[in-house]
Amino acid sequence: MITTMTLDAVSTTRANAYRKTAWRLMPFLMLCYLCAYLDRVNVGFAKLQMMNDLSFSETV
Repeated sequence: MITTMTLDAVSTTRANAYRKTAWRLMPFLMLCYLCAYLDRVNVGFAKLQMMNDLSFSETV
């Protein structure tokens, strides 16, 4: 009986810890993903303009 209650308490504590970690970590990870996406798009546009301005070919 005591072992079952202890295991249930540990399981509940672990679930609460995972939930708290996810709530704090997910917004940060989404922000990182957004920054990486914007950087990738920006580099793509910069490449197009740079190739036109400097007359580079695809091999450069």
